[in-house]
Amino acid sequence: MVAAAHWVLKSAGKEDYAFITTLGGVAVVLVWVIYQLGNLFDQVKSVFKLF
Repeated sequence: MVAAAHWVLKSAGKEDYAFITTLGGVAVVLVWVIYQLGNLFDQVKSVFKLF
């Protein structure tokens, strides 16, 4: 979705907005990955009865 928005904005001559859209998409993905890693660590702790 971000790639499509980037392509549309870039082809419309809005390179600045395309770049900001890409940065926003990367930020959302990083937040999601960090959240999922937290869930993974919680699962590992519960499986191995750590802490």
